[in-house]
Amino acid sequence: MGFVALLLVTLSVVPVCKPLEDVLYDSDADVMSGWDDLSEGESTGWLRVTRFGPEGASTNAMGFQVCDMTPSNGKQPSHWLRSPFINRRGATIVQIELLFTMLECSPKQMHVEDLSTCKETFDLYYLESNTGVVPTWRRSDMVKISKIAGEGMVPDGKSDTETETTNSKHFDIKAESSDNQGFFLYFHDEGACVMLVSIKVYYNYCPETRRHLAIFPSTIAPHDVIQSVEGSCIDTAVALHGATPLHHCTHKGQWYDVRKNDLVCLCRPGYQEGKNLTSNETYCYTCPIDTYKWSAASHSCSPCPEHSGSPEVGAKICKCDDGFYRRLKDPAVLG
Repeated sequence: MGFVALLLVTLSVVPVCKPLEDVLYDSDADVMSGWDDLSEGESTGWLRVTRFGPEGASTNAMGFQVCDMTPSNGKQPSHWLRSPFINRRGATIVQIELLFTMLECSPKQMHVEDLSTCKETFDLYYLESNTGVVPTWRRSDMVKISKIAGEGMVPDGKSDTETETTNSKHFDIKAESSDNQGFFLYFHDEGACVMLVSIKVYYNYCPETRRHLAIFPSTIAPHDVIQSVEGSCIDTAVALHGATPLHHCTHKGQWYDVRKNDLVCLCRPGYQEGKNLTSNETYCYTCPIDTYKWSAASHSCSPCPEHSGSPEVGAKICKCDDGFYRRLKDPAVLG
């Protein structure tokens, strides 16, 4: 057995601005349950271990660690780790965030024979599945995502807070087939001393939103850079000439305005546009008493003509006062 170094580290979390996301798998919430491992030979492979917090305090957070440089039948060590089935919930592109620590291959504390097999990389694969039935370990069935190298290394077997370095990697995987509901992740080690601190799998989405007088549904971020999304006018508005309101969802899960002429919703007769002072969103409000609006349009309600009025809010046309009447040829637009 090669030199084994504890890579249990204290993590400092720095908040960053991210797109909206729906988490498919989070090892911190799952405590790394449901994982399987496979090692060639009799050597010890991936071990499920407890991570430690500040000043060595034990936490409920779990991680996976491997640190074996022992050759198997004259070959590099080979240790596999497979995740539980991860349902992608219809997402065509899924994000993977990985935090890990890795021990530097250093002659200062390692045995000389370990240096020849010590690695500072490991591999990440995935395998799509439609049923979630646990697959075999055949590498030929898997798709390689990346060979992962430790850019920040824990030197000389030390893991104190002054020398620890946590690596962060981000990967995108695209659905190969819409028939497959999800996938498994595979980690393959061939002689590295590494700890998987955190694994998070998610997809970005554009949340339900309002734009002008239209509502747009929650939309999974597209595979392409941007995707048109059809919406519907709010109840007190109608679409101009039957057109469909459009908005645009980016692959980062953010709404993006492309063309202003996509604003096709107009307030119904008897309603006018107005801003909600709290939300700053545009709504359709009923015309006040003694005003009217005859058609669906963007203009405001108009005052009733002389000798006429509207005793109730939301009038489409004004009523003549007693003793006055409308000429038959007068259009409704005149009130």
